[in-house]
Amino acid sequence: MEEQSQKELGILHRISTAIVNYLEAMFYRRGYDIATRPGRYVTLCLLVTVLCSFGFFRFRQEQQPVNLWLPRNSNFVRDFNWLMENYGEFYRIQSVIITADDVLQPHVLMQLEEIHGRVKGISADGAQWSDICFRIPALTLSSPRRRRDLNHLYDSLPPKYKSDPSVALGDSIYCAFIEALERKCLERTLLDLWSYNRSAIQSLTKEGILEKLNKTRVSPVFGHPMDYVPLLGGVERNASGVIVSAKSLLTFWVVHVNFSNVDYEKSGNLAGTGDLGDAKSLEWEIEFSKLLSSFAANVTAIDVYYTSGRSFADISNNAMFQDIGKLLLGGFIMFIYIQLQLSKCNWVELRVYLGMAGMVSIVLALIVSYGFCSMLGIFFGPVHHSLPFLLLGIGVDDMFIIMQNFFNLSPAEKIKPLPEKIGLMMQHAGASITVTSLTDFVAFAIGSATILPCLQSFCLYAAVGILATYFFQSTFFVACLTWDERRIEQKRNGVAFCIKHEDFEPNIYHRKQISKTIFGSLYSNYVLTTPGKVFVLLLTAGITAISLWGNLHLRQEFDQMWFIPKNTHLANFSRIKTHFYPEDGQEAAVYMGKLNYSIEFRRIQKLVAEFRKQDDILHDVKAWSEEFQKYVSDNHHINLQRQILSDAEFSRFISKFLFSPSGAIFEKDFRFDGKLTCGQPAPPVVLSSFEFKFRIFSGPEEHIPALRRVRNLTEQAHFRTGDKFVTVWGKIFANWVTDEVIDAEMYRNLALAMFCVMISTFILIANVRTCLLVLLCVVLTLIDVGGMMFFWDMTIDIVSCVGLVLAVGLCVDYAAHIGLTFMTYVGSKDHRALRTIRETGPAVWNGGISTLLALSVLADSDAHVFIAFFKIFLLVVVFGLFNGIVLLPVLLSLIGPKPYHTAGEDGTERRPKIYQPREPVKFIKPKVVVQPPDVALELLDKSTSTNDAAAN
Repeated sequence: MEEQSQKELGILHRISTAIVNYLEAMFYRRGYDIATRPGRYVTLCLLVTVLCSFGFFRFRQEQQPVNLWLPRNSNFVRDFNWLMENYGEFYRIQSVIITADDVLQPHVLMQLEEIHGRVKGISADGAQWSDICFRIPALTLSSPRRRRDLNHLYDSLPPKYKSDPSVALGDSIYCAFIEALERKCLERTLLDLWSYNRSAIQSLTKEGILEKLNKTRVSPVFGHPMDYVPLLGGVERNASGVIVSAKSLLTFWVVHVNFSNVDYEKSGNLAGTGDLGDAKSLEWEIEFSKLLSSFAANVTAIDVYYTSGRSFADISNNAMFQDIGKLLLGGFIMFIYIQLQLSKCNWVELRVYLGMAGMVSIVLALIVSYGFCSMLGIFFGPVHHSLPFLLLGIGVDDMFIIMQNFFNLSPAEKIKPLPEKIGLMMQHAGASITVTSLTDFVAFAIGSATILPCLQSFCLYAAVGILATYFFQSTFFVACLTWDERRIEQKRNGVAFCIKHEDFEPNIYHRKQISKTIFGSLYSNYVLTTPGKVFVLLLTAGITAISLWGNLHLRQEFDQMWFIPKNTHLANFSRIKTHFYPEDGQEAAVYMGKLNYSIEFRRIQKLVAEFRKQDDILHDVKAWSEEFQKYVSDNHHINLQRQILSDAEFSRFISKFLFSPSGAIFEKDFRFDGKLTCGQPAPPVVLSSFEFKFRIFSGPEEHIPALRRVRNLTEQAHFRTGDKFVTVWGKIFANWVTDEVIDAEMYRNLALAMFCVMISTFILIANVRTCLLVLLCVVLTLIDVGGMMFFWDMTIDIVSCVGLVLAVGLCVDYAAHIGLTFMTYVGSKDHRALRTIRETGPAVWNGGISTLLALSVLADSDAHVFIAFFKIFLLVVVFGLFNGIVLLPVLLSLIGPKPYHTAGEDGTERRPKIYQPREPVKFIKPKVVVQPPDVALELLDKSTSTNDAAAN
């Protein structure tokens, strides 16, 4: 009869039977063995942890944004490495904005002069402003006498030679004066109009300020053409267009960074938001911030806003880690909740140390994850700090499932010897936590295929952490539970083991029984009634419809200022700058490599012209080629649009140009294969560039097309000589490139995760209908979370992408436990759904609520990362619990599949001979031998089979 029954089973039923039998046999034996020798398993767990901890010797925390947030094969990373190799230097900007009713007043400029003097006097680690500043050629003489000599000589020249002194004076005379010039520190300030002369500034009048501002076109300090109007905000002009007042005044200092002096560990930060900088400049910027902070706090009549090159890195880093104390508080709240759920109101059944053991299991899993991945050389990044949240949610959920199954043992099972009770507990709980853990592991393992390095590394750490959590909860925690049960059997105090309560009697009104009663009453009287089911389905449809609408309007957007708390000096500076300088968009540049510049000049000019045409997205294009063409035409009467220079002519003319008053400002845009010397032909050009600015964009829907457009322009340049290299690059592209790929990456990872959920649950639950219903709940949860993100003013960015990946790991747990438990009960669908929610619902509920309690302390955080995680986790818990313990039981009661053919009335499987333990095992109790039970059960008789079939 048994053989005939097996033949009638379909392939899926046979797979289901084999998997269920194997898992339950394995976990029964494992639980039995752990309860017999708990010390051995605890030692094993600690040994595994110690071995993995050796990986910390290779622990590496990646801090450079380019290695964290950008695809390794992206154009940005390629161009960044090329610039590092060929450009060799960069700059960091320190800025100050002064606001007043009218900043073009003498007292305001005197305050600015005071700031300027103090900044020049900063000394940090032996470095002063003159030691770290970015220098450019200044075509003015510092010596008044030599300046008079040059002016006298220049004035004596005939008018036709005055077009450019570099041509008029000849190489020998002009270069002699050039060699006497100094390279001055680059700073942009209105004080430049008076050459930083303190006496002149102190004697200024309003009229004198306006006259200088409106008439000066060449910098008295640098000798270059200079437009001072961009330094002003809120400008007012009279009817003639003359500036009469302004509301804000911008000043900035440029710090030089030599890539060869950069310590890549010190220049970054733990949040992965730091720019490159050498040690001296970084220390100087600290003193700069201190100076401006003090000055802004004590000044009157004006408002001072400032930012340094390291402000963003420091503030974003501090914001991420300032809430560590709150996280510890959240962990303590979770521990209290665990105690309330596991313990009874008496000294003996107070499970303080068992709750600690559950938390310690998660800590051990973290150590294994960090150590093992570090051993493999996988870096640790900023988003990895959210890993404890994930493991807490999964680990505590597993712990509640294990304990719920222990409390759910039947009265007949509870009187069995302890090893048997632990074996029966693991028989029921093991398969459930295996389903969720394996599903989470596979989802994160597949997610590591992402092209974003930080997310890839996080998924690997999470995958290892999930396996470690599963291992420690099913061994270390179970071993500690065994010890705790022995303590209770001996009636010892739950805090002080040395105290025995001889008159102790167990409390029959256990909290777990109350929760089961509440769930049973609520579902039998409301949720699983016909009106209740209709209401749940309609409510689900309504929530899904609203969420789908929200998903359609969910924007992909990221602003790096979200990492900055609103009450910081950088946030205030950014707000003022956006208000008074709304057209001052992001800077970028086109970089060209080792071309034959004489042959390619026309194509370079064509490329510049194409960039100028893009005035809807670009402005302020500053190209050396245009000025060079004008210089050659005016001084050498050669039209470069018609005539191609020889290589020798180009080298000679470009050298003259870069030492001329009109061309010296472009020297910073070139790198040569050798030293550029006045009067000598220029060495071969290694790199050249021209700068431009983007206009202000509202979000990715504007800046991503703009980025693609300028990329297309460079790709269409079609240079034919040299290395043919040309690219467009800017620091802001790091964010824009991430925006460009994060949308597709998020949906790709979620789709892969859904596929993994389906495959994993199918393998372990082995029932198509149940797997589809579990998957439906996960999909609905993600739809609900995504839709509500829109209504909560959230967007798709790197943080929310990580949060949604974490969401998959949590919401799978809620539904999978219910689906698997439903398959283990016989009876009508309503009866099985009610038994499922009554027996497993409290554990799933406790797992979700404990996770939410731990994160609730982050509700008022200033850190964007923690605020985003709190919102996403709250949505995941709310909708995950709703879909897992409300919607899924309703669906199972309506269209649920038949139970496993081994299912029993009380949820226990009728175990075949595979469950029979080995030879009798000695239980750790003096002079007592515990004989394991005969677990072989008789086959179902015909009447039972008929009744079960009728019930379904």
